[in-house]
Amino acid sequence: PVIRMDSIRVLLAIAAKRNMELEQMDVVGAYLNGKLEEEIWMEQPEGFDDGTGRGMHMLGAIYGLKQAGRIWNIKLNDALLSLGFTQLHSDPCIYIRRTKDERLTVVGVHVDDMALLADSEEDMKKLKEELNDKFNLKDEGPMRHFLGLEITRDRSARTLTVSQCQYVQTVLDRFAMTECTPVSTPLDTHVKLAKTPADADTSGMKTKPYQAIIGSLMYAALGTRPDISYAVQTLSQYNSQPSEDHWKAAKHVLRYLKGTQDFAITYGGSRNDLNVNAFYRNFRLEGYSDADWGANPDDRRTISGYAFLVGNGIIAWSSKKQTTVALSTMEAEYMAISYAT
Repeated sequence: PVIRMDSIRVLLAIAAKRNMELEQMDVVGAYLNGKLEEEIWMEQPEGFDDGTGRGMHMLGAIYGLKQAGRIWNIKLNDALLSLGFTQLHSDPCIYIRRTKDERLTVVGVHVDDMALLADSEEDMKKLKEELNDKFNLKDEGPMRHFLGLEITRDRSARTLTVSQCQYVQTVLDRFAMTECTPVSTPLDTHVKLAKTPADADTSGMKTKPYQAIIGSLMYAALGTRPDISYAVQTLSQYNSQPSEDHWKAAKHVLRYLKGTQDFAITYGGSRNDLNVNAFYRNFRLEGYSDADWGANPDDRRTISGYAFLVGNGIIAWSSKKQTTVALSTMEAEYMAISYAT
């Protein structure tokens, strides 16, 4: 069970808007909870061999077993359904439970980590007791870190802020960019990047960790930094044969992160516009999309993007090159005229 990053952001937005209790628990030895249906034998592990050469008949799942993840998922799903939770179709790692008076309880699961949301302290206490009856859990208290995201709350202002400040600092340290000069944009607007010619000399790039930088930037772009999504998807197109221009552009993104390290997403709501008995009715979903219509200089494909907000905080975004080749303006006009006639 691996929860999607955008699902986590939705849960954080809901928790902030409803002023819900938000805590975290860890399942101790999650994969060990599953019971095997197949007959599986294994050799005695190193350090426990009694010298007889006898095999070991496995009764339960262990870490490293191919079935372990699936068995744990089935075990967890059955346990939560027995507690009256409903599994969402949009993200099977999220379970919700509502009472007759519309009090909401939510469990979000990422392997052995659980994000718990409840409308009151009493509901949260009850939820923890129910889960402890099913599994051996470690109470992590109020959520402060989840999937690499740093979470801070101001309950009096009903706001919740999520960021990756420490992660960005780690990336800057890893690529020796801690003392770099910050810039104001993710990409240099005066530089047009293009595919490296096949006969170009790229020997100087062999020792430069271009792909590692892109991979590190991608996690930030997926987590809390939609402002670098376009830059990361653009630079990722050149992973197979980067040039010096691409290398400079990748470092340009790091210089941008240096100056915007404390950027964060804030979710929140005022007391005046919230009906505490409502479920999702007071959460306005707002979306925007755009495309550049075949502006890629290499293959004329379209780069499209979207951004969706819940309340005043962004919860989902994307910048992606389309897989189909974009038509030229003349071709599009010809097809339109042909269809009309």
